Amino acid sequence: MSNNMFDMVKQAAAMKAQLTKIEKELSNMRFESEATKGNAKVMAIVSGKQEVIGLSISEEAKALTAADLAKLILQAITKGQSDSKNEAAKLARNLQLG
Repeated sequence: MSNNMFDMVKQAAAMKAQLTKIEKELSNMRFESEATKGNAKVMAIVSGKQEVIGLSISEEAKALTAADLAKLILQAITKGQSDSKNEAAKLARNLQLG
């Protein structure tokens, strides 16, 4: 095997190891986000893999209409997933730079 080929294989193995490390980091991360309307609050907890793993609704939010409550839930989840995606992108950029 030529040196170039050997170097490429080494680089690929190192990149795979870094990706595995990033995936593990992401799976351990939690992102809390909230959406509010007046005193009503909904909080979503999203994993680093953009999975919703928790949701809490304040007592005040229980008085909202179903449509308003649904909007708050979606806003909280969307923000948490966005934060998670941004962190994953940041880790990926660091991988490319490193």
